[in-house]
Amino acid sequence: MTISPDRRVARVTLPMVGDGSDRRSVAALATLRDEVIPATVGALPAVEAEVTGTAAQNHDFNALLKGNAPVVFAFVLGMAFILLLVTFRSLVIPLKAIVLNLLSVGAAYGVLVLVFQRGHGEGLLDFESTGAITSWLPLFLFVILFGLSMDYHVHPQPDP
Repeated sequence: MTISPDRRVARVTLPMVGDGSDRRSVAALATLRDEVIPATVGALPAVEAEVTGTAAQNHDFNALLKGNAPVVFAFVLGMAFILLLVTFRSLVIPLKAIVLNLLSVGAAYGVLVLVFQRGHGEGLLDFESTGAITSWLPLFLFVILFGLSMDYHVHPQPDP
């Protein structure tokens, strides 16, 4: 335990099981946050306790990403729909563009899972699969791929 010189802040380091992202780590984090802290430090008046470390960071980041992903999807899809609706003055074109772009992104997700999560192509690409994809990649990929595929719908075609 480390205590600040003014004795207002203390840092307590506790070892946890697991590697910071596996089920054991998540269970240990839940036990620490839901049972240990409320029964000890949380019972003291005017005291705050925060949990940091790899397991807490991974859990909190994933929860934040999961909670905000629908907002990002709705914003991107809504803005694309409005842009195409105003540009082409048609309901069919924006709906078709969104459906086709979502199919394209879905296919890219399938390839991502097949290659990097399931490990098909490890020998060909010379890597070893961990069986997981980093949590921010699907949302990042959605934004990039959707933006690139929208280019095909709004890019002017040359005259024949």
